[in-house]
This record gives sequence, structure tokens and C-alpha cells, in this order.
Amino acid sequence: MCQIESEEGVKNVDEIVALDGMDCVMMGPRDLSASLGLLQDPGNPKLKSVMSMAETAVLASDPAKGGAYLAGMATAQDKAVDLKARGYPWCSDQPTCLCSRKQQCLKRLKLLSLVRLD
Repeated sequence: MCQIESEEGVKNVDEIVALDGMDCVMMGPRDLSASLGLLQDPGNPKLKSVMSMAETAVLASDPAKGGAYLAGMATAQDKAVDLKARGYPWCSDQPTCLCSRKQQCLKRLKLLSLVRLD
């Protein structure tokens, strides 16, 4: 599992998703907003656009064929219901867990209050 937290990460999302063992990509909206110079403006349209590019790439990958699942962090600007509407199957209100295999990831996700949105 990794977290995309920078503009560079978004630019490289296809390569990140294609990495062997990369089974879950979590978007880091707060750090991503900071990397875009928008820390004090988390609802900024530019941030939403950049997030959408990364989300689209992750969602286009097929976890059954080596792609990644998409996970997100619920925020005041992006509630769990908003993430679900954009296709996120996982959502958390806590910091990220780090793990490399799907079974470990799913166990840890449950421990960290990540909830399945479907």
C-alpha cells in the first residue's frame, strides 16, 4: 500500500499502480494540497482536478489483474459519501497503515477504521 501525497506522485500514478505488489493506493489530500501550495485551501478546484486525475488512473487499474484498490481519507471537504460517489471502495478517518500484501492490508484496514463503502 502507498499513499499519493504529491503532484509528482499524481504524475507517476500509472507507474505506481503497475508496481509488483502494489495492491492499494490511498490518496493523501492534505499533503497533496500542501504540495500544490494550497494548504489553506483544501476545497480548491485545482486540488479537486489533480485528485480526480489520480483517482481515475487507480480506478482504471484492475485489482484482479495486478492493479490496485483505491482508498481515501474522509475530510471536511470530502466526506465518505463523496468518496463513495467517486468510486472509492475504502475510506478512513485515520492516518494510513503501511503494508505490502492484500491480506495484511485488509486486516490492518479494518483495525484503522477503514470502512468498505459499497
